[in-house]
This record gives sequence, C-alpha cells and structure tokens, in this order.
Amino acid sequence: MKKLALLLALVLLLTSFSALADVKIGDTSEEVRYLQWLLIETGWLFSKADGVFGAKTQEAVMNYQRYKGIEPTGVADDWLMEQLDHDRIRLDQEHYGPGYYQAYEGDYVPPFPTGPDVLEDGEPANWCRTMVLSGMLQRDACDEHMPLLERDWSLTQSGDPAGCAEASEMWLSEIRELCAKWIENAPAEDKLYTLSALSAWEAYFGESLAAMYATWNDPAVVEPEMNLMVKNFAGALCEIRYGNLPADPSLAYHAPARENPGGGCLYWSDGIGVDYVTACPEHAALCQREYDWVWNGASDDSYLEELGTDWEQSLLALYDQWLARCDETQAEAVLNVRANFFKALTAQDIALYSGRDAALARLLVVQYETTRLCALLNRA
Repeated sequence: MKKLALLLALVLLLTSFSALADVKIGDTSEEVRYLQWLLIETGWLFSKADGVFGAKTQEAVMNYQRYKGIEPTGVADDWLMEQLDHDRIRLDQEHYGPGYYQAYEGDYVPPFPTGPDVLEDGEPANWCRTMVLSGMLQRDACDEHMPLLERDWSLTQSGDPAGCAEASEMWLSEIRELCAKWIENAPAEDKLYTLSALSAWEAYFGESLAAMYATWNDPAVVEPEMNLMVKNFAGALCEIRYGNLPADPSLAYHAPARENPGGGCLYWSDGIGVDYVTACPEHAALCQREYDWVWNGASDDSYLEELGTDWEQSLLALYDQWLARCDETQAEAVLNVRANFFKALTAQDIALYSGRDAALARLLVVQYETTRLCALLNRA
C-alpha cells in the first residue's frame, strides 16, 4: 500500500510538474487564487485569496522575489510557487509538528510537493517559542510546555494582575525545574555554573519587578510584563536545555520584519494562520539583518557576534530611555536591573561555555528583553 501511494505521488508529480503557468497582474484564475493562498500562508500577503492578480498580489510577489534574491518582476512562475509551497510546508510543520500537511482546498490542483520538508519523519520538535507581546498566546511550544501555555492563557487573557502574577509564579517554578534537570544531567564540574546562572536570573527577575513597580506603580502594567519576562525566559531555557537553539534566534521569521509605525516593537499575530512580525524602525532593521544572515546560511559566526553586540547596544539605549523618565530613587532601581541583567548573561555564558550555542542563547535572551522593553516604554 505504501509503495502504491509513493507511485501515485510520483505519477502526480510527473503529470503536474508543468501545470503551473506564469501568472501576472491582471490575470484572473484559480491558479492566481492558489498563488494568493501561498502568499497568505507564508505571511507575504495580507488580503483575501480572490483569484484576481491585483496590485497587492504583485507587491507581495515582488517582495518575495527580493527576499529570494532574484529580480522583482512581479510575475509568479512555477519555480516561485514551488518555493512558496516549500516555505508554507516548513512553517506549518514548525507550528503544528513534523507530520503536518495542509492541502490546498480550492479547485486548482497544484503539483505534488516534494523535498525534505514534506511529510518527513524528522526529529521531535523540542523548541518552545513563547514570544508574546500583544497579550495573546501565539507561539509554538514543546509537548512539555503546551499545558502550561494553555493555563497561562486562561490566567492572563483578561489582563487581571492577580492572574498574571499567578502565571508568573508558575513559570518561575518551571524555570527552576528546567534548571534542576539541566544540573542533574550536567557533569559534576559544571553543576555549580548552571546553579549560578539560575541564581543570577532569579536576582534579575526580582530587580525587574521592583524597578517596574518603582516606575509605574500599576499592577495592571507590571504584572503582565513580569509574566511575559519569565515566560519568554522559560521558552529560551527549554531550547537551551534540549540543545535545540534555532539558527535564527529571532524565532524563524515567516517574513522580513515590517516596521510598526505605532512605535511599539515586535508584535506577533496568527490572525491569518501564520505568525508575522512588526517592529519599530530601529529594531526592524536589526531583524532584517538577522533574517538576511539566516537566509544566507547562518554560517558566519563573526557576523553573529556583531549582530549580538548591536542588539545589546539597542538594549542599553532602552535602559537610557527608561532612566530618562525616572527620579533619583527610580533610577537606582533601573540601574540595578541593568547590572543584574548583564551579570545573568555572563553567568549563562559560563554555564554554556563559549562558542555558537552560548552566542545564540545570549542573542535570544537579549532580543526578548530588547523587544519587550521597547514595547513597554512605547506604550506605558
């Protein structure tokens, strides 16, 4: 039966590989609707799939061509749609698991997809991506943490400070549990380093809570931020512990960062079935640089270090922005936060030794804090 299915797939591939024809502005067809569906699923088009190749569809095609490093003609050929389909499958499987495959439900029958990302029995996905900045649960999680994310959602969706505080305690307990497992599996000479990293992060969380209350003195502002902070770190720690840090620490953008004219930074959304990112102009540029680095193979470690340095400089600038709105007492609290954050980063580096994993983990945590603080300072 399995051989028969593979044979059928091969026949479909051979008979339909040339079924895709070039489509361009002004065309109206079911094939255009399929193209629009691919663009929507991969985060390039924010519109309906109506089968009419208009200006928005052309702009989305041209942006995707630029992303692929080819001439932005605005004409979609079979190669481009095949690339879009592979991107769609990869993103779906990142979100729903390695066995997931979503077929196109329209009248058009596209070529049968092939390649390593199609229905492949890959390694279990242990990533735990919990980046949330718009108050909604919108990221993937490993099987271990999905129940916690669901509980977090039920506690925090109303914005109730008490619920957010309860969720924060839940995540702090999970962070301690993850570190305990990390320490348990570490060589004897490394256990102390991991324990020191945990202590440093707990000190940072405590200083952050105090500084936010000193600055805003509003549980409705502070408690959701505290929850976001520890939840993000739990997700990062999950990736660190399982050795599954992504090559792109900014969570595998589904499309290059779009600038958010509202000023707040890095909002995720899955309202159209995929995640996409917007950022303030400064951080959109950093996101774009990283996206380009990942697309080019993420192989230049010196560029990774340079990118990490630039994110850290952006974070320091945000601390300066925070300090500028503080009185003397508040400023002291913020300075303690800044000092403890970099102490915790150093302890984390030591626990992970040096090299690529340490650099990726450091960048991941710095990005979390930079984008979170950017959003907080621009809306509070």
